[in-house]
Amino acid sequence: MGRKILLVEDHDSSGDVFTTIVQHLGYQAIRATNGKDAIKRSVLEQPDLIVMDIMMPTMDGIEATRQIKRTNAAHIPIVILTAAVESGMHVNALSAGAAEVLIKPITIADLSKTLRKYLPYKSSAPV
Repeated sequence: MGRKILLVEDHDSSGDVFTTIVQHLGYQAIRATNGKDAIKRSVLEQPDLIVMDIMMPTMDGIEATRQIKRTNAAHIPIVILTAAVESGMHVNALSAGAAEVLIKPITIADLSKTLRKYLPYKSSAPV
């Protein structure tokens, strides 16, 4: 398996789809279903990249991003993947420390391109 990606998604069906895609692209997928779990897993697992939804129960992705950036996982890039189109939410995500905000739905090609952007060399993902 390739490099580790923490996928943070509260909807099982969406999480399953993203996990399948990420694994097909040659990455190892780790799952979290809310912001609190994302913080814990980012610190313990030290993934190479975090792909996080914004709207989740318990703790949203913006607050989770803010808190991850205060831990020993602060160096890990966080890509927000959301269906929310409000620009204020995107500004808040970037201000919290996200590297990028992508809007759902996203194509496999665009997701692959984004993953390669943040994991360019050691990945086993196809070009």
